[in-house]
Amino acid sequence: MKSRTLLLTVVLLVAVVAACGDDDAGTTSSTAAPAGTEAATTTAAPATTTTMAATTSAPTTTAAGPMEPTGLIAFTDTDDAGRFMVAVLDPTGGEVQHLTDPETISPLMPQWSDTGDRIAFWNLDASGEEFVFTIDADGSGLTQVTDFSSAVADWHPDGGSLVFNNDSEGEVQDTPDVAVMNLDGTGFTQLVDSDPTLDFGAHWSPAGDAILFLSDRTGAFAIHLLEVVSGEVTEVLSLPGLGISQANWSRDGSRIVFTTFAEGGANSDVWVAAADGSDPVQLTSNPGIDENATFSPNGDWIVFTSDQGGQMDLWIMRSDGSDMRQLTDDMGPDLWADWGP
Repeated sequence: MKSRTLLLTVVLLVAVVAACGDDDAGTTSSTAAPAGTEAATTTAAPATTTTMAATTSAPTTTAAGPMEPTGLIAFTDTDDAGRFMVAVLDPTGGEVQHLTDPETISPLMPQWSDTGDRIAFWNLDASGEEFVFTIDADGSGLTQVTDFSSAVADWHPDGGSLVFNNDSEGEVQDTPDVAVMNLDGTGFTQLVDSDPTLDFGAHWSPAGDAILFLSDRTGAFAIHLLEVVSGEVTEVLSLPGLGISQANWSRDGSRIVFTTFAEGGANSDVWVAAADGSDPVQLTSNPGIDENATFSPNGDWIVFTSDQGGQMDLWIMRSDGSDMRQLTDDMGPDLWADWGP
């Protein structure tokens, strides 16, 4: 089933959905509609704020380093009933702003536009259908972009289109693929369709000429690169004995940050490497979950989700793994952070 396939891909990306109590998600299939449909617009509930002072874990080093973190972090917050909301947090502390109403939408994996004025996410509704939405940074302008099975969206640098996972019709084995589409519903293009491999978690390069994504086409899950003009796909990085479940660029395109998971185990860790896959360095060694990492705008910091404090919360660290700090510490899991410009 199509929705089931996309959801299982995301569960692989971030093996924490079960901890959020989403027992019924992804049990109903959906059928992809023809490309080029008009985007549907809905009205968002007013944004709400909750006071949450940033807390700091004991830093791994006190040596002078890069400047203090700046910019806003978007993430999926969870309320006491286990419902999801898009939230925005200043890493230096203050209020958490909720941009969506959990009564009307269930947003997952928010991603900032490069201009910082909009956020894309995918919604998993009560029937298990998955669609991509966008919302303005102030919580207004909630807009449905896709009306076919689609998830895990990322912005093109020019802000005019999104790359996302979808399910192609007619596959012998139903697997997630990579497609792009303009925000107005035009220009749908299937970029990666390699049945029976799983291809997911795509991110545009800062220059807009390549797409980083995860795939098991060469065996274990590894980082691959699609050159958009030529269509050539190459493997960027794989690690012996480890799978890679998430990867993203630094904003200058010189580095990638990624998450590995131990095959047959629950442990995951955050790594960095050069953009060509050379010089991989492991930054975390928590025996539990450290995952879903993105760079700060200047590349000096990394935000990620971790259970090292006892539950899934947001943490930051310098890009060399030092000065680790816990940002959130509330009852519900805090997931899928993305650091805005």
